[in-house]
Amino acid sequence: MCIENKTKDLTFTAYCAEQITKINKPQSRINPGSALKKLHKFVQRDTITFNQINESFLLNFRHWLLNTAVSINDNLLLKQGTADLYLSVVMRFANRAQRKGYISLTAYNQADIPAIGKVIKIPVTLTEKEMIKLQSTAYRKQEICKALMLQFACGQRWGDVKNMEWEQILLEGGQYKIVLKQEKTDKILPSFISKDLMNWVGEGKERKGRIFTGIPSEDHTIREHLQKDRKRDV
Repeated sequence: MCIENKTKDLTFTAYCAEQITKINKPQSRINPGSALKKLHKFVQRDTITFNQINESFLLNFRHWLLNTAVSINDNLLLKQGTADLYLSVVMRFANRAQRKGYISLTAYNQADIPAIGKVIKIPVTLTEKEMIKLQSTAYRKQEICKALMLQFACGQRWGDVKNMEWEQILLEGGQYKIVLKQEKTDKILPSFISKDLMNWVGEGKERKGRIFTGIPSEDHTIREHLQKDRKRDV
């Protein structure tokens, strides 16, 4: 689904704030307001764009609420019921934005974001500092390193990243958008990658067809290369 009629300067955080102001009773705005504050705390910035709201983002927000977020009153980890409340508020606003066409229907499926209390596996991602450090490290098989960094950055499965093609990469608003059908689930799941990381991955390559052409086909061979590099760096 294409994003239609989206106001140029409207962001997801602004949309959430707008929805809160429409709640008639001041008392009823307290919990949604607290949920929005937690969302700001999670991303550590004031603005979240609609393009950032996808399955990986929502799952990581859920994980943060359960394992990192603390209560303002006692500085202790949030109780499970409170975490569930905040997640449900953000999901409610995200679902409304999705129905309006502000968020693509392919960005996430509500059924794939379990309620608090269910145990799920969170995609592994790296911080920006970790990625910069890895980029400056020399490896015997640099292409393996680039593929792994791309996987950690976008949260996609290894098989999908290893076989990814340049035609699946789109440039949108200063970020590269990866659109692919997942090998295991057949779901269409977009991910957003920084321009700098994507340019490093594609450095010196003709951007057509497979992105990674020098990765060994056997996973055990890849592990052997990584083990050698790990031992060398210890």
